[in-house]
Amino acid sequence: DRWYSTQDISTSLASIAKYQKKYGKPEPAKGSISYGGSTEKFNTTVGYIQALAYDADKFGEIVIKNNGEQQLFVHFINKGTVKGDDTQAMSNGIGVAVSYTDTDMRPVDVTKLAQGTNFIATVTVKNNTALDVTNLALTQIVPSGWEILNTKFASEEQDAYSGSISYQDVRDDRVLTYIDYLPSGKQTTVTIKLTASYIGTYTLPSIKCEAMYNSQISARTAAGTCKVVQ
Repeated sequence: DRWYSTQDISTSLASIAKYQKKYGKPEPAKGSISYGGSTEKFNTTVGYIQALAYDADKFGEIVIKNNGEQQLFVHFINKGTVKGDDTQAMSNGIGVAVSYTDTDMRPVDVTKLAQGTNFIATVTVKNNTALDVTNLALTQIVPSGWEILNTKFASEEQDAYSGSISYQDVRDDRVLTYIDYLPSGKQTTVTIKLTASYIGTYTLPSIKCEAMYNSQISARTAAGTCKVVQ
């Protein structure tokens, strides 16, 4: 009944794997997979992978049968283009809010930004619990029509962070910020400089923050849409 860390899980799995290799006697995985009017059987002790270009209208359902004593685990991976993001805001223990302003700190409307506009996203993370929280990871993915203005390389103190921020990873399409310690009732802010670069309508992804070692502490903003116009 507790949240296991990456280190807990990896050490346990490594130990179990060594035990299984020395003492285990694997039973073969036997079964079949049927789709599109055809059936393919498998019988293996080393794993079975079936890759297919699945079309629901063409193939209908996929039927997998287990004909052996070995337990089977099925992984179905689906790729495609998201038509829209309807993620809703959520808050468990912490709160996350974002505001957008121009370089003079006046509010801007991201649903209609002129191409070439420089602006700032200010994300606020607040601890709403009666206890201090640690090891928070804040993920902000920017829309495809925006670009992140990374000015860290121009600073002589590019690895010096303010407040409770311990580290920040600025990438092409997102900023990952890590907060080691946030006391009860306190908040911290993260500012990101952006440019509205490409004309079009884009998904405005949800901004997410979570405690890396406590599944009960997490929050996110609602997803939406934004526009870059001439």
